[in-house]
Amino acid sequence: AIARSYQITNILPGATVLENVRIAVQSRHHSWSLLRHHRAYRDVIEQARTVLASVGLADKAEELAANLSHGEQRNLEIGIALATEPKLLCLDEPTAGMSVTETHATVELIRRIAANLTILIVEHDMEVVMGLARTITVMHYGEVLAEGSPAVIQANPRVQEVYLKT
Repeated sequence: AIARSYQITNILPGATVLENVRIAVQSRHHSWSLLRHHRAYRDVIEQARTVLASVGLADKAEELAANLSHGEQRNLEIGIALATEPKLLCLDEPTAGMSVTETHATVELIRRIAANLTILIVEHDMEVVMGLARTITVMHYGEVLAEGSPAVIQANPRVQEVYLKT
């Protein structure tokens, strides 16, 4: 399975943080009839709470998603994606618009979850990319410009010219 986050945060702002993730957990089940079965529903809630803990939002479960900070909303969106149990997680600009503190927290979150799945990141913050990636593919106007480790990419003269402005 593949899950993704979007460049523009895509959550249900009028729902609680827990409800946002609960819906994603439920999407893994073939039938919404599990709501009729109290035990199955409790299991879904437990799974959603586990996901919230994994993205650092356990203490915000009952808050409206709209009341979260921008960084917390982005992490909620990552949690929603994780709740679908993907094998590949695609993140589009996961740190866009974040403060330095939020960016560092999100980078640490991505590092933690990367141990258990493959992550594809589209990101223009080179510090974030260099800090997270083992392999980087640099594209320019739809063409692959360079591919390699962060050190190889940083040393590439064309990448420096186009992206790193050195």
